[in-house]
Amino acid sequence: MSCSHDDRLLDLVLGELPAGEAAALRADAAECPHCQDTLARLEVGAALAQRMPIEEPPPMDLSLILGAAADKAASMAAERAKTRSAAGPSAEPPAMADPGKTVEPTAVAETDPSPSAWERLREWVAGVTLGPQLAMASVMVLVVSIGLWYLPNAGRMDEVARNQVTPDPEGEAISALPALEPLAEEIAEAEVEAGDLESDDGAGDRVALAVDGLGRERSAPARPNRVGASRGRAGRDDGLGALSAAEGSAPRARAQAAPAPEAVGAAREAAAAAPLEEFPLPTYGANAGGSAPAAPAPAPSSASASGSSYEQGVGSYRGGSYQAAEDELSDAVEGARTEEQRQQLPNAIHQLARSYRQQGECRSAITQYQNLLTNHPSYAQTPQALIEAADCLRQVGRLRDARTYLERAQRFASTRAAASRELVRIETLERATRRRSAAPSADFEAPAEAY
Repeated sequence: MSCSHDDRLLDLVLGELPAGEAAALRADAAECPHCQDTLARLEVGAALAQRMPIEEPPPMDLSLILGAAADKAASMAAERAKTRSAAGPSAEPPAMADPGKTVEPTAVAETDPSPSAWERLREWVAGVTLGPQLAMASVMVLVVSIGLWYLPNAGRMDEVARNQVTPDPEGEAISALPALEPLAEEIAEAEVEAGDLESDDGAGDRVALAVDGLGRERSAPARPNRVGASRGRAGRDDGLGALSAAEGSAPRARAQAAPAPEAVGAAREAAAAAPLEEFPLPTYGANAGGSAPAAPAPAPSSASASGSSYEQGVGSYRGGSYQAAEDELSDAVEGARTEEQRQQLPNAIHQLARSYRQQGECRSAITQYQNLLTNHPSYAQTPQALIEAADCLRQVGRLRDARTYLERAQRFASTRAAASRELVRIETLERATRRRSAAPSADFEAPAEAY
């Protein structure tokens, strides 16, 4: 059993507490049996310690210490002498001096020869190899070796893995890419397809086309007019009917009509940079060509209506109404007059092409993609437009042009992986086409979409 006063009872017995505190502690200890017993034991121990005499240490005799040291040295010298006598004759060790006498210092002759150069070299090498210098040098050699191995092999690593984290700047121009020159058989095939479309669609609306890489003016049927009376475009439909009547007499005059001289110059420069014109390009604003009178300057309400058409078209596309988006975006593209509307024109053309693509009208979509990539080479979403255009080209069987677009899309980091996958698909289709053409009994040619 312990008490809270145990640590102070010893101070009380030794008289180290003040008088008042000592009296209070004794009063408290008198009420506690444990404290009374402990205090009685401490007082008995203190009284016993006071009665014991204190012995003084004996005076120090330095001669005794020196004598003991001399005896110890003599015994050690005798042991060394026995060891030397057993090993061979040698000089006797000097006699030990008398502890009582003063020994004068004498010159000691050097008996050990100086270390040789080879021994000094060995000592230096041992110090270097066992120190941190060797570890540091080993680390430096390892780092330099890794660098010398990595730098020459860095260029031969996979291009996709090496450039995957390097984003392309927005608006990277497609005009700087190598162009594909159209072949004669491809042009002939395109004309045959255009004739098929014309026979299928009947005497529908026609759009004027740009001049292709061979210097010939070509045309293809445009989409039929699907605009309803609820859109309030009856006046425009009447104008299109008059334009269709004047097409047969003046087709070249319609092709020469352009929205503005700046747009014509930009289109010609883009066509010279990328002469791939396998599919026709639309020329918006050609409805005023031929012998029709020039349209008056648009009113401010027309500009706001065109901007509203673009916003409505984007909203319809996002809502899944691709037919409505097609009509509204066509109005936005054809009615671009102000600077703000011209800035929105690339986006409007891209969304219009996507609307055609979602409805399965790949040929009309290809026309819009050609217009976008040729007249707006610095468009920010050019990589995605290349992938989408290549998909439409594949669906209509234009595998060579699809390959060209995919190779261009591979130059952009954002679409490199998707373009690589589509190129593998194109190669599979081309191999299947070559096998079918090589077989002598292959009378039926399946469409490319089946693969």
